[in-house]
Amino acid sequence: MGELDGRVAVISGGTRGIGRAIAEAYLRDGAKVVVSGRDQAKGEGAIAEMNAGGNAHFVQADSAVREDCERLIAETVEQYGRIDILVNNAGGSKDNAPVAQLTDEAMDWALKVNLWSTFWCSRAALQHMIPQQWGRIINISSTEGKVGKPGIAIYVTAKHAVNGLTKSMAQEVGTLGITVNALCPGAIETDMM
Repeated sequence: MGELDGRVAVISGGTRGIGRAIAEAYLRDGAKVVVSGRDQAKGEGAIAEMNAGGNAHFVQADSAVREDCERLIAETVEQYGRIDILVNNAGGSKDNAPVAQLTDEAMDWALKVNLWSTFWCSRAALQHMIPQQWGRIINISSTEGKVGKPGIAIYVTAKHAVNGLTKSMAQEVGTLGITVNALCPGAIETDMM
């Protein structure tokens, strides 16, 4: 018997890096796990490598797309009948530059994949967590969400916003048996680095 027996966890961006490690830990503790990613082949490969005996499921989803985030939660509930834990892990940045040279497209993408995906997935998950009066939402932020740093303003901005959203959500649903927290890791050697 694991600590998470009977629980259902969703990890966005869960096919590699931090998300994959979280998914594997939850599986070891007895949870059923749904991971998302943009690449179907990589997702199916990750599930096969996890050797979860039917306790893991992959949903192809682009976290920068609202409909994909909502479908991730809907497919989880369809597959397992509930959602107990949401790990908003998907994130990143690209086309970093000093603010004077930043494009609207780079800022828009960073906000969608970091902030908006966290909002979209959380909002959808809360529709199920609130009635069951239990849930855990864990937002993977960054130490960059606590400081300023030149050259990566899009990432810093997005992660600061994730931290603010986390604090507000925690206060809104804390009395309903739902906790909302952010983890702010520093640099971790993954293929994103």
